[in-house]
Amino acid sequence: MAVEADFTYLRSLIEGGVVSGPVLEIGSRAWQGVDEGNARAVCKAAEVDWEGTDIVEGEGVDFVLDILDVDAVAAVDRQWSTVLLFNLLEHVYNPILALEHACRLVAPGGVIVVVGPAVWQLHDYPKDYWRPMPDFFLEFGHRNAFEVPFDLMMWIVEEQVIPVSRFSLQEQKQLPCISRPGVFEVWGKRRAYWSRGVHLLLRTFGGATQFPHAGLGVVIRKPV
Repeated sequence: MAVEADFTYLRSLIEGGVVSGPVLEIGSRAWQGVDEGNARAVCKAAEVDWEGTDIVEGEGVDFVLDILDVDAVAAVDRQWSTVLLFNLLEHVYNPILALEHACRLVAPGGVIVVVGPAVWQLHDYPKDYWRPMPDFFLEFGHRNAFEVPFDLMMWIVEEQVIPVSRFSLQEQKQLPCISRPGVFEVWGKRRAYWSRGVHLLLRTFGGATQFPHAGLGVVIRKPV
């Protein structure tokens, strides 16, 4: 299940030549209805071939696949130029294995595009386990000899797509408070002050977070 800003990120990757077809989207079932929640319509509009797979049959599912099933993934005799994992990793118990299996399905020189929540409410489909952060993907790339371009890593905040590189990793690790200028660019002063006031009044940890409601977009490039 994806939101519009996730598709804004995907469109930018298609327009930039990072994403090309054929595309396989893992976790593609359109729970909200036809062409809602998956990338089929975005790819179709860009004339990019798209297929979808999920753990159950349904709208938007061309074939059933459990991405954590070693034998099932090994039995897939195709590879795709792009593999999409949109809001999937938080719902699998073993996100590292899911990524490793996705890497088997992407062709040499192709890319995996991952979008997932960073600061988001708990939700099912079927369970909600993780919030992978930038360091996770950078370390995954390092350990598996995949390129994870830092300039393509984006915070997805409401309708905005904001480069992670706009803020230093050290700043983000310190969870800068709203006194830093970046949060006003991201969220707007009125809501930032309101949120800060509520957190200070209630003495909650959220008063120190930079992004109130954000996702993360990452590109992982498989070597040729």
